[in-house]
Amino acid sequence: MMMQAVAGVELLPQQESQLILTPVSVGNQEVEMKMIVLSLVVAIFFSSLTGCSSPKPEEIIGEWIPAGDSPKIIKNPALSKPIYLTEQPYIIFNPEGTFVLEHFPELLIGLHNSTRIISGKGNWYIDKYQGSDVVRLRFTEGISLETFIKISKGIKNITLHCWTQEPGVGRFNFVKKPAKKE
Repeated sequence: MMMQAVAGVELLPQQESQLILTPVSVGNQEVEMKMIVLSLVVAIFFSSLTGCSSPKPEEIIGEWIPAGDSPKIIKNPALSKPIYLTEQPYIIFNPEGTFVLEHFPELLIGLHNSTRIISGKGNWYIDKYQGSDVVRLRFTEGISLETFIKISKGIKNITLHCWTQEPGVGRFNFVKKPAKKE
């Protein structure tokens, strides 16, 4: 007993409320339906490879240092002079939800007209901002500020990044420092 054909698929009643989808040959509609199903399978497969799941706290806990491609001199047209990183900035995220930030250009945490290098402490947690995963930083020592650093989760690794200019220009990446083997 056929119920109806919708977009090249027959809906057949089964036991209780189950339905089975079977192809219906109506010109190119069967081919189009196969292409749609194949596209969905490929999309699901690639999204699982690219690490689309949200990061977990244990993936963030540890010491983060500038990636090799991060600049040693930060230039921004809004600044009167460039920022020279004479000491390596770093962030340590502790398991209890606290962080320590040292030798950090204030510009990287959202104060885009500043050339100051700061240090501070506070609390951190994983959050979302405009659909992106971020680490929220709420400073309790050093400066009074709440800001965030974006998280980029790839297939095998996670990077944290900030912008040296407006978002999308001048990316400054941080990578997790490998743990010392004891």
